[in-house]
Amino acid sequence: MSSPPAERAPLLPPPHAWPLALRAAPLGAGAGGLSGGFELLRLAMGGLLPLSFTEGAALALCAVLLGAAVGAVFGLLCGIPVGLLRGLRAPGSPKAQGLALGLTAAALGLFHMQPAMALKLQQGLPTAALSLGLANLGVFGVIYFNAAYWLRREEIGERRRVGFSLLGPAAGLALGLACAASISTRSYGSAAALEDDPSVVIITIEGLGMGQLGAEAGLTPGATAAPAPAAGSPTPALDQLAHEGVLYTGAVAPAPLPALAAAGLMTGLHPARLGLLTEGHRLALGPQTVAERLRLEGWAAGAFVGSLSVAGDGGLDRGFAAYDDLLATDEGAPAGLERLRVVEALSHAAFAADPAAVAALRWRSDADTAARAARWLGALPARPALLWVHLSGPARGAPLAETDAAVGALRAAVDAWRGERPVLWAVAGTGGPPAAGDRLGGLSEAHLRAPIIVLPHKLTWTSRVIDKSVRLTDLGPTVLDRLGFRLEGKVEGADLLGFAEGTKTRGYATLLYAPRPGGSVSWGMRTPTADGLALVKLLLLPEGERMFDLSADPGERAELSARQPEAAAALRGLITAEQAKNDDARPVGDRPSGVRAALGAP
Repeated sequence: MSSPPAERAPLLPPPHAWPLALRAAPLGAGAGGLSGGFELLRLAMGGLLPLSFTEGAALALCAVLLGAAVGAVFGLLCGIPVGLLRGLRAPGSPKAQGLALGLTAAALGLFHMQPAMALKLQQGLPTAALSLGLANLGVFGVIYFNAAYWLRREEIGERRRVGFSLLGPAAGLALGLACAASISTRSYGSAAALEDDPSVVIITIEGLGMGQLGAEAGLTPGATAAPAPAAGSPTPALDQLAHEGVLYTGAVAPAPLPALAAAGLMTGLHPARLGLLTEGHRLALGPQTVAERLRLEGWAAGAFVGSLSVAGDGGLDRGFAAYDDLLATDEGAPAGLERLRVVEALSHAAFAADPAAVAALRWRSDADTAARAARWLGALPARPALLWVHLSGPARGAPLAETDAAVGALRAAVDAWRGERPVLWAVAGTGGPPAAGDRLGGLSEAHLRAPIIVLPHKLTWTSRVIDKSVRLTDLGPTVLDRLGFRLEGKVEGADLLGFAEGTKTRGYATLLYAPRPGGSVSWGMRTPTADGLALVKLLLLPEGERMFDLSADPGERAELSARQPEAAAALRGLITAEQAKNDDARPVGDRPSGVRAALGAP
């Protein structure tokens, strides 16, 4: 009788006999892969990523793989010191491995919670930040005791077909795919809005300033409507909107920063009143936005922005059911990749090392932004929608014709989607950024003045070319007024279409400001004279006052404050009075401690 064949010795020792650091790496990869699934859950619960199922699935796979890689690194880093601890029965014992895995899970938790903890600290809530951090002690305890139990079963010879190193990523991917399905099937809008209510399309163009539209160049003195698009114009689509609607050639942004201009547009409040001085300041909760108001009325609300200047983490995403600021899509990367914590951390590190090398990540092409907006709109049911599209062409140095082509493509998509339903269009430039060596501290007309176009769904007009001084903060209230709504609370913006209807004849005074190096702020006032025949600007700069008669001197060459001290004093009083309205501005978000002084508050 032959003896049974001898069992072949395994090529590798069993996992529980591996060196602790080597064993901790695959266990950490399992925990990291599982964390990738929970990261998709966080994005899905945020509810602002408009992704198809294919895009969501690709993002889920990237989240799990990147999470597993980070988990393996954390596992290795935690396993090395644990293996050196004395008092453990053996470096590869279930107790030691459970301790290493518990520390890895806690480290992953801290890694993912760090942005939320930093935000709480910036908001002056250290207790909340500490609570988030201490929550990882519970994660450590749960993982440690469970891991020690299951690893002990492995040590005594219990065989399992699938270990945690594979089960964790598999579970994470399954969770991610479920979240992708949830994101792709999300519904927008409600029955509170009637099918024949007007939809709203707001287009903001970063870097678009005065005199850049072909329609402006073709204006003749006394014209009551913008001319039809001329042959050879670089902006035929924008010119067509101006020809059909109302063109405001005297419009001005409150500050030369797109985020501040957009905040004023969406709230109807001057951004200084909101406590916003730079792009790094976050729009705080409180003032209602246009998107919040329309969503209450049942409008679907989506935003597609092609510039990091107006990314959703600045608070401009309030009220939107979809907010697409995914700038990496131009490079062929999965949509939403930059929202993953690993990519975000690597981007911050790369930017800190070489800001110029990452400058391209600041913008997305206008064609891509418009295409994503059109895709989202086309998937909506026949209900009214609010669509905000922020294009970045002029600011990133692209030809204005490229931006105009994106506007044309977007209009064609909107026309195909809406059918016979009415649409209200609003287009505005945000002005140009201050140039190096600017002698007027970023407050020149070249940086702040930008055209506004409004194409309402119905209008009785006397003139559709308005050269009066109007404000970008008037655009949001204008949109709501034409729909029969108003923003809650105090609003400074007013209905611009009264100028076209002949019920308004005098322009508005506007408080101007621009941040300067070192944290200081330049202030100014732009206001019509009492008889409405002149437009005067006074600037308060560190090097002294500057006053200009913009009606006679649009290039701001002749300084008048020394020759007309009484007029300068009157304008200075207006600035002081406007600054006094900011006394209630409170430091929130990541606002610096000196913000109240910069706002003019005591």
